[in-house]
Amino acid sequence: MRNDLTGDHAVARHLIRGMVPFLPLFGAGLLLPGPLALRGGVVLLGLLLALFYSAAYMEPNRKRRLQRHGLPADLQNGRKIQQFEAEKARYQRHYRSDP
Repeated sequence: MRNDLTGDHAVARHLIRGMVPFLPLFGAGLLLPGPLALRGGVVLLGLLLALFYSAAYMEPNRKRRLQRHGLPADLQNGRKIQQFEAEKARYQRHYRSDP
């Protein structure tokens, strides 16, 4: 669970997991009457809307799932933490004013 929510591909997994319940709706959109381009547009707009909301609520969902499994809500990817610390140190070396 920890790797699923904080691993290197956690964002992709979250977005794919969020789209699975919409697959029947996307399929139904293709069965609507009208030209194929119109039906494809309906499905594409639905997909974009679903992706938008899935991405918008990604962080609260991740925190809730971490807490449900007994992990700290602010748990982050170890590699991202190391990158942030290195970037912070580089910034401080470059822009820090010595008294």
